[in-house]
Amino acid sequence: MAKMGLTLGNLTAKTSTIAYRTFLRPMMEYGLALDAIPKNEQKRLHRTQTFCLNLLFRTARTTSHGALHLNCGLPTMATRAKVLGIQCRARWEDVATHDDKMIALITRFIRSTAMKDQPYLGKPFYESIQWNLTCTRKEKNATFSMSMAFAKDDDSTTDRTQILSVKTLMLTHDAHTSFKRGQQLTAACTPRTKMSGVWTQLGPSIPRRLHVVMVWWRLGAFTWHPHGKYRLCKKCKCNGEGRIELSRSHAQTCVDEEDTLDALVQGYKDIFTGWTEPETEGVGPIDKLLDMLGEVGKLENEEPIVGQAFNGLWTDLEQIFHTLMWRLAGWQARPGDIPEWDF
Repeated sequence: MAKMGLTLGNLTAKTSTIAYRTFLRPMMEYGLALDAIPKNEQKRLHRTQTFCLNLLFRTARTTSHGALHLNCGLPTMATRAKVLGIQCRARWEDVATHDDKMIALITRFIRSTAMKDQPYLGKPFYESIQWNLTCTRKEKNATFSMSMAFAKDDDSTTDRTQILSVKTLMLTHDAHTSFKRGQQLTAACTPRTKMSGVWTQLGPSIPRRLHVVMVWWRLGAFTWHPHGKYRLCKKCKCNGEGRIELSRSHAQTCVDEEDTLDALVQGYKDIFTGWTEPETEGVGPIDKLLDMLGEVGKLENEEPIVGQAFNGLWTDLEQIFHTLMWRLAGWQARPGDIPEWDF
């Protein structure tokens, strides 16, 4: 990859995540689909996954691991192992017959009386709620195989609660329960607001350096320092207010003394009527604007007024983040950089 010019210093958030899923995670997943692993092994795999993500994104020690996973759209390794196990058994179910001796030997098929009460490979998967739900979906839709019942949405049903696939339900549940949702960082990084989604909507039009800063903001590492410490707020220091650490909450209040950002959120909310505001308390206005950006990008080609407002929102966010970078963090501006936002 280095010969092609791909290094840790020039990968986007989306590319870094794809590189991890393509090259690193498969090595950790080898054999996970065969049987359930103990909790201590699940925690070890999860720590390894977190280490890989920290390395790819070069995050500081203060970075939220929950926000890191949610931004990348990655489940915990415990959930990933369960998804692989049920998915593997669904495929076996599609091809298994009474003549498949090997599959019968390691699964629940054609068990002899002597082995009836003995534990067998993958038993926890077959006894899980998700497997029973997959079987129920297959029974209700005769056109589905077991693999389809597990991984495919069912558009034929009128019950909206039954449309989403079992796999999607598992991953959504993991995103909402595996991390502390009461914390601002994690609450702001709902599955719909991951930075790869923003990159998909805007593509290469995002200046790379600004995109990196936006990712750091989502991860809680906006104030990243080479030694893993917080930067000091340059504005407060210059005004003689003392050595104040430049945290995310301080950054939003320091540059927005007149609540201009909250008014900006309300103004775009009136235009993007399909956007729903995060219910968790403590989510800042910049997080809401980023959330809005990822949500409404898909509407750009449908309604001209929405498209114009979307472009205006992106311009506002560009200027806001440049203001945070230059005015508060003390980064050195480059010729031709976007002017600051006038708070």
